[in-house]
Amino acid sequence: MKKLIVYGIGSFSRNLIKEFVKKKIKIDFIIDQKTCLKKFLGINIKKFSYFKKFNLKNYNCLIALNNHYINVKSLSHKLKERFNRVYSPINYPNISNIFSFNNCYWLSKKKYTNYQISKVIKILKDKKSKNILNNVIKYRNNGNIFDCPNPEIKDEYIPKGISKYPKKINFIDCGACTGEVINNFIKKGFIIENLIAFEPDKKNYKKLIEIKKKVKKVKIFKFGLWKNKKKFRFNTLGNTSSSIQMGNKKKGKLINFVKLDNYTKNFRPDIIKYDIEGAEYEALLGSK
Repeated sequence: MKKLIVYGIGSFSRNLIKEFVKKKIKIDFIIDQKTCLKKFLGINIKKFSYFKKFNLKNYNCLIALNNHYINVKSLSHKLKERFNRVYSPINYPNISNIFSFNNCYWLSKKKYTNYQISKVIKILKDKKSKNILNNVIKYRNNGNIFDCPNPEIKDEYIPKGISKYPKKINFIDCGACTGEVINNFIKKGFIIENLIAFEPDKKNYKKLIEIKKKVKKVKIFKFGLWKNKKKFRFNTLGNTSSSIQMGNKKKGKLINFVKLDNYTKNFRPDIIKYDIEGAEYEALLGSK
């Protein structure tokens, strides 16, 4: 196997690197353009300019970024010019047959049949959504980052090209974080008449309750969402990457997870938004 360099040292990358170290997979360097860290777990961290005179064809590069504000396609194209091979997140298991990182939904080994996929595509109303789903499936099947759809960063929940929402909205926000999405709807001129929001991260929750100043009828719950009532260890980061710690009985704070249906009786939502770091499927089972 070629020598290995990991690109990125954010929270996602750190968890990934810990798994590699645990599995005794050697990482020669970490590349990061902004961090002030010099080392992580004994591995040297360098800016990309450091490798200007390196023959990087002797190295493989693993992109360990989980940030849609970075143009990963452009970065991948740049790295492919220098490295022997560039791995996208979908390729991670190909690095070693002992490698696993199963608490991330995009690395799940679960495969869906063509019949299941076609049923979902038929449900989607607009052509744009159908194309996005088809390209996501293509990316997940082959790991080619250039098949992955580009995210719409500014208006990810109010995208152009799909049916317009009513001006007055009953909103359920699952994974409300600090209220960014709700605030964006308000800025766009929508009136949130009734809001039910869920946010299990304590730091995010403290900021989220400020939304009561802008929406009259609000219920905010400091719970996660699941198909039934349960407790999970939760990684409270105070940002958009807080998530369940599957299989880890010690790391994270013990948080209550609930069934959405039990908290929304007689509530008629116009929009239900889910952004809960891979727990969407289980939460949907509790949203009948």
